Amino acid sequence: MDATNDREFKKTRFNLTDYSPKKRLDELYDRLASGHQRVSCDPRGWTRYSARIEECRNSHFEFCNWRAEASVLRRQKHHIHEDNKSNYAFSVLSKGEVFVEHNGVSSILKQGQMVLLDLSRPFTFSFTREVSGTCFRVSRAILDARFPWLESACKGPIDSNNTLSRTFLDYLLYATGKLDVMDREELSRTSGHLLDLASLMMEGRTDAEPTDTGRKAALLAAMKTYISANLTMEGLSSGSIAARFGCTDRYVQIIFKASGTTVSRYIRQQRLSYARQLLRLPLFAKMPIIEIAFRSGFQSSSYFGACFKAKYGITPQEYRNSVRLEQTS
Repeated sequence: MDATNDREFKKTRFNLTDYSPKKRLDELYDRLASGHQRVSCDPRGWTRYSARIEECRNSHFEFCNWRAEASVLRRQKHHIHEDNKSNYAFSVLSKGEVFVEHNGVSSILKQGQMVLLDLSRPFTFSFTREVSGTCFRVSRAILDARFPWLESACKGPIDSNNTLSRTFLDYLLYATGKLDVMDREELSRTSGHLLDLASLMMEGRTDAEPTDTGRKAALLAAMKTYISANLTMEGLSSGSIAARFGCTDRYVQIIFKASGTTVSRYIRQQRLSYARQLLRLPLFAKMPIIEIAFRSGFQSSSYFGACFKAKYGITPQEYRNSVRLEQTS
């Protein structure tokens, strides 16, 4: 296990296989108690059992990626009295299937689904195969101030087909995908954006105008993540982005304009950046420029060449040649 501390800021990685089978139970309990909350764990066998936890947190927020083999995790009343932790956790399952019992409701959490847990109440997580997931924990005081009625939402999976829920999920997965480089400022900023997205998700609406800076920033980040994942999609535009996020074309344009760019310019810059990366890779050294253009989302090689030269000052072929000289010198 290794950790980085900065007063309230802490980053930790924990791998259960680093410990001997006889110590694994105690180590896992200590890790969960110190970083998360007290629970009991009933695995199928400790000799080969493995679990991993990667987290980044401060006193109010925590991001966590986790993976575990078949077991039953229970948080019971005596655990709650012992640690007195009263947080909420948005928990997303990345792989597998989990039986969840919480707040008087039993349900099956499947891959890609999310559940909101009130950690001041008992819960059971049971799974018969290896599962992995990610979660965003928030102190009770912060969420209660925004949603006094939030306890009623802690009942089974949140509808992941809802556009706002998908936006929240996309941004949460984007955030937990970069825990290794997340610093104290990024943790606070990203947590704030997720809270704003949670506001939209839990209220079930989007504002007609992006008057709230936090909400606008959160949606912008989620839209940029969507663009990066769909650079080669034909017809990628403000219209298709609006359809994906359940808002108007004009709303998307306003958000990007407020950030100092336009939707089309941002898409073009991301495609050029991706093409430039391909031109540097030995794997694509013999690939025709026209194929590089298509792989980067451009439908015309001549347009690609013109855009590339306008941004970088040389043609794609000239850039490729310079890379070869650089790599052979």
